[in-house]
Amino acid sequence: MRNLQLSTCSVVSNNNFRDSRLFCLDPDTSDCFCLAGNSFLRLTCKSQHSYAADVEVVCDLDFNGARIISLAYLNDQRAICLVTEDGDLILHSDDKFETIGSVDDGFRAAAWSPDGDVLILVTGSRTMVAMTREFEQIGEFPLFFDHFGRGEPVTIGWGKKETQFHGSDGKKSVKVSPESEVRVCDDGKPRLSWRGDGQLFAVNAISPGTCSRNIYIFSRDCTLVYSGEAIAGLEPPISWKPNGSVVASVQRLPNKYLVIFFEKNGLRHGEFVVSSTAYEYTIREISWSCDSSALAIWLEEFRRDGEKGEKGEKPCSKLQIWTMNNYHWYLKQTLDFSDRDRLTSFGWHPENASALYCFTGAGRFICYAWEWVTDRSADPAPVDDALVAVIDSHRVLTTPFRRMIVPPPQSAYEITLPCPANQICFPRNHSSGKFAVVLADNQMVVVSGFNPHGIEAIYTLDLPGEEDGEFFLPLNLHLWLWSAPDSVVCVRNVDGSSFLIRFCLLESSRRLKFQEKTKLDGIVRTLTASFEPATVAAQLSDGSVLKCVIAEHVDASPWTVNDKSFRFPQFCHSIETCRVRNEERIFGLSHRHRLYCMNDELLVNCTSFVLHNNFLLATTSDHTLHAFPLSRMTDKPSDFQKQSLRRLERGSRIVACVRDATQLVLQMPRGNLEGIHPRALTLSVVSKYLNELNFLDAFVLVKKHRINMNLLFDHNPKIFLENVNKFISQIDNVNWINLFLTDLQEENVTTTLYQSSYDDNSSTCLPDKVNAVHSAVRRALIEADSQKFLLSILTTHVMSKPPSLEAALNVIKNLDKKAKDEALNYMQYLTDINNLYDVALGTYDFDLVIMVAQKSQKDPKEYLPTLNQLRKMESNYQKFSIDCKLQKHEKALGHIVKCGDCRFDECLGHICAHTLYRQALKLLSSDADKYRKVAVLYARHLSDVRSFEEAGLWFERGGDLRSAVDAFGKGLRWTQALTLATDVPFSANEFSSLAEELARRLKDERRHAECARIQERYLDDAERSIFTLIEGRQWTVAFEMIYRHERKDLIDSHLKTAVREHCKSLIANIGQKESLVASYTSRLQQVRQEKRDKQLQRTNADNVDNDLASDVESTVTWTTQQSSRSCSSRQTSRSRRKQERKKQSLKKGNPFEENALLDACNELYTEGDKMKEECASVLWFSLSFGFDRDAEELQTRFDQFLRCLSRHRDEIWSASDEPLETEHYFLQMGPDSTANSIVESKLLAKKVSNETKCPVGPKLRENIKWKLDCFL
Repeated sequence: MRNLQLSTCSVVSNNNFRDSRLFCLDPDTSDCFCLAGNSFLRLTCKSQHSYAADVEVVCDLDFNGARIISLAYLNDQRAICLVTEDGDLILHSDDKFETIGSVDDGFRAAAWSPDGDVLILVTGSRTMVAMTREFEQIGEFPLFFDHFGRGEPVTIGWGKKETQFHGSDGKKSVKVSPESEVRVCDDGKPRLSWRGDGQLFAVNAISPGTCSRNIYIFSRDCTLVYSGEAIAGLEPPISWKPNGSVVASVQRLPNKYLVIFFEKNGLRHGEFVVSSTAYEYTIREISWSCDSSALAIWLEEFRRDGEKGEKGEKPCSKLQIWTMNNYHWYLKQTLDFSDRDRLTSFGWHPENASALYCFTGAGRFICYAWEWVTDRSADPAPVDDALVAVIDSHRVLTTPFRRMIVPPPQSAYEITLPCPANQICFPRNHSSGKFAVVLADNQMVVVSGFNPHGIEAIYTLDLPGEEDGEFFLPLNLHLWLWSAPDSVVCVRNVDGSSFLIRFCLLESSRRLKFQEKTKLDGIVRTLTASFEPATVAAQLSDGSVLKCVIAEHVDASPWTVNDKSFRFPQFCHSIETCRVRNEERIFGLSHRHRLYCMNDELLVNCTSFVLHNNFLLATTSDHTLHAFPLSRMTDKPSDFQKQSLRRLERGSRIVACVRDATQLVLQMPRGNLEGIHPRALTLSVVSKYLNELNFLDAFVLVKKHRINMNLLFDHNPKIFLENVNKFISQIDNVNWINLFLTDLQEENVTTTLYQSSYDDNSSTCLPDKVNAVHSAVRRALIEADSQKFLLSILTTHVMSKPPSLEAALNVIKNLDKKAKDEALNYMQYLTDINNLYDVALGTYDFDLVIMVAQKSQKDPKEYLPTLNQLRKMESNYQKFSIDCKLQKHEKALGHIVKCGDCRFDECLGHICAHTLYRQALKLLSSDADKYRKVAVLYARHLSDVRSFEEAGLWFERGGDLRSAVDAFGKGLRWTQALTLATDVPFSANEFSSLAEELARRLKDERRHAECARIQERYLDDAERSIFTLIEGRQWTVAFEMIYRHERKDLIDSHLKTAVREHCKSLIANIGQKESLVASYTSRLQQVRQEKRDKQLQRTNADNVDNDLASDVESTVTWTTQQSSRSCSSRQTSRSRRKQERKKQSLKKGNPFEENALLDACNELYTEGDKMKEECASVLWFSLSFGFDRDAEELQTRFDQFLRCLSRHRDEIWSASDEPLETEHYFLQMGPDSTANSIVESKLLAKKVSNETKCPVGPKLRENIKWKLDCFL
């Protein structure tokens, strides 16, 4: 759907160019060397597609009148090779000519391979000579053979070609007889053409056996590979498509003139008609562009030998450019050259596919530069129909993509023109479906894109008389732009500068009247209309942009941004303008696939782009569609990166987008079209509709494109709730409303699914969104028409969180029979009918239960007896039975309590069976016997679950005091137990036994202080109490009690001994801990060093094992997921404990050894910090009892231990913070490894890596004073 538009035209006029027949190009500098008469000329390229007006005459040739048949530039030698018809091979280098060699028979054709390594020469004796780039002869080979070639197909006995079906032509088409009429324009010389890769070349020559032309395919070493099938009317031109797919040639039939194609095996493969009459034109030459995208054809008026025109003029010539898409050939450009300025030679640039060079008989050299463009309408939405126009010779094919998608080569409308079209001009903001077509004869046609016969006016170009000759050079006026309803502008290049020419459309006289021309500083390469009226943006070849305001006179000035001249970093072949936040911005796409917004680079691999109302849409070479929101564009390009992405088919390009809609049309490489609806565009249009409170169109769009229905509410919850009535009135469809209600979720989709399309400060959803929306919609439905929207009302109940099925059944209960039946049938789709039956049973309405049961698959023999039995029960017990059946035990308890004393035993059983003690206690009076019975049962239950303390309280409330004492005793609530024991009352022996038992249990729990209190206060045993305190190292309390009970003898006999022994024990323990810290630190460093060494080895081996490691990575990822799922389900508590013990093991070689060492060090540091209080107490009493030496040793050893901890802390934990790749330590690679061993080692590495700890080391408290100053 693209057209070929002329980007620039550079003309150099010089009389030396007259009758120029051959030329060649330097691919690096684009300098042109040509032969014109006896002169050898050079044109210097100043810049891309621009040549100096001064022509350098390299030398005058004197080859004794020999005709030169080939001219080629040898890039590696910086020389030019000439081949003459007389048989001379000449090399021009350093302004000198050197004859390489000569052949007596002369040369008839010559061609260099594309890589410049091989030269093929065809001699007059029908032989081929192959030479290297150093002009060493490879060999001499015959041109014609008596066999097909080495690629001759093998027949397998399926009959002869003569016996096969040949269509309407019949069997006569098999026999090819040369026609003498066809040979009138044939010079009889062979033609050569190489394939793009230089491995094969084709020869078009007259076969001596049949006296007709045929095509032969040779390999690089001149071995015949294929012979082409015989074609009647085959003519000399030949050109092999650079990509190697087909060979192009020409065929003249009695009723038409064709360009035909052959495969490399010589078989016919496609064609297209150049002329519908046989003798209107003669094709002199055909040539492919270097990227195989375009085929140029040089045509001349057909003349027989010696025939002249009516006035003796030479034949006119044309240059046509054809392209193919979707197996259809389009004529995109037609260049008409007059008889006074006929075409003498042409050719494509060998490396730049957009450059085409021509020489004319009037002494002009023309360089054309082409660009691919998509001509589409540019009206504002919703007027714009996304009209796209495609040029095809005399036809313009149009398709309005807002209305339909028609794949090429078909179209919605076809407009026939009086002359081939060259360019299409869509006006901006005033087209109304109209556009202008510039014809090959420089006329302009205004047509309507929606009318097959829509030619509204044909305007003739009116130019100043003295400039007619220059102006009417083919496409010298280019880049036409319909800038205003009554004026058009175009560009003409003269001597390295461009002129902007303005014409006025005179509807009365149907003329394009010349108004003025304005010289611009530079070569204009692109023109586009600005959003400002009568303003044009003109981009120069260096990327700078001019702002041309068209009024009475054209005012051209640099386009400025922030008072600075704007310039693209690279020339952009495609530019578009748009308004962003009341500022006009220019977007450009360069040949290097850089997409720019003014000076900012947005993409580096863009292949096409288009501007939508709210988005910049761009495709990339990685087959992705980018949607940039224009509303978020700021001066910083980084703020413009929030975008939506979508994967596309390989090679997709944008054709058009429908403004103010959701559709984007893409063209695939093969030519077919695809209409997509990018999510970003769809969400943008939905947001627009919702902001306008157009709920109906928004809902239809959301439903059509499968967008989450929650967006209708989440877009703006407040506005939705305020306009629920309008939402219901617009939708007015029960099924659609139900669809919306059933799709509601608590999730706010503007912050999850569609976050990229909403700003960060988007509206937050309600905390109870689903129920809030259902309630609001329910109220609106009831107000609108409760009968009409009955099913929707039921949906609001059923889809609530949690479902309110009972409320829905209450609504159904009051309906007539027909409505009930319809409502119940609908509810079957929303919920399980069995659940609905249980809910109906819970309403205690048996009529409703039977009605629901009839809609289910239940057998009446099953549910009717049960219902009849329930009907006979007393009301409260009936409800109790129903609730028990429905597993509503707490609700059933309320009913059974009301049944009185006759059902109390059953009530107690229900309470115990379902652990409803707390609920029952709330329902019973606290001073009743029933309450006390339930309290005692509750206390026993608490005792069973070992909650003894709370059980004692409920035993006490239930009046069972002995059980309360026992419960308090088991819970070690010794104060409550002993206090309550005095109220039971207990006997002296029982009380003493209770106190002894409590003291023993407290001592077992190492609660020595509490144990001593019982022994002193309740057992009256002070001595045992003191012994208990000394055993528990409660030195201060024991010392106080000794003096209070006047037992000073216990100081020497027990207290001093215990203090001294504990002091020595601490000294020994501190020494052990200090040695452990040193050993753990040393081992930790060793483990970490081993990991680093392993990591280094793995890094060095990565170059070898990368592929294997990658495969293992994917295998391990899957295996890890699978094993983690399976292991987690089957792992028992015992195996988990075993695994934890393994992780804490300090055994050398354990994968978790580093973690275990860190845990052990952490424990040592914690214990050392806690010992400060204990050491302070021991030091004080040791000094008090005269154990100075022991106290000093303890203080010294403990101080050394704390210094050791501080010294090793950074060594242990700072290193652990450094990331180590545990995977390299465990991954086993090498020749002895197997797939299973690699996977297992990888799994282990993953597991250890996930569980590697890097904690921060514990800090020792500095505010604890434990030292004695006397030992400092």
